[in-house]
Amino acid sequence: ENFFYMKINDASIFIHKAFQKDNPVERWADLGCGGGTFTYALVDNLKPGSMIYAVDKVMPLLNSTNEVRIQNISADIENIVFVAEELDGILMANSLHYIKDKSKLIQRLGSFLKVNRKFLIVEYDTNKANRWVPFPLPFKELELLFKNPEFSHLNKIGERNSIFGPQKMYACIVSRLFI
Repeated sequence: ENFFYMKINDASIFIHKAFQKDNPVERWADLGCGGGTFTYALVDNLKPGSMIYAVDKVMPLLNSTNEVRIQNISADIENIVFVAEELDGILMANSLHYIKDKSKLIQRLGSFLKVNRKFLIVEYDTNKANRWVPFPLPFKELELLFKNPEFSHLNKIGERNSIFGPQKMYACIVSRLFI
């Protein structure tokens, strides 16, 4: 789960196209952060002074760095609440495939994003469920999930082989335009 075998540096490279060198200080949420591989990949890609809410059902024990503050939150990602338009980005790495009603969750989470900010999604490109991926989200279904006037600029930024089988993993950014 949550890329137990992926190294932080690999995860950082996998998502780096979602960020620009001139990004301002930002506030992100990593929903379903697990052991923190992608949380620390975010640290590598965010400007110093940024903040990450690391959220998981089991209390994460991730340490802030000199560059980026990490706030650990124990919560179910389907019920987590942030202030409206508080976040610059939401990372969901290997967590959306645990959610049955993805559309409802995305609509709710979208209200926490500032205008012109983004979701960063990392998932398996498969439609075959198993005990680790109960509700798969192949890329074609992700495109349908975000086919909504509120979102635009869906862009696959990376793809790599999975160590868990023949399917690929993908990374994708989706921008929120307006509500």
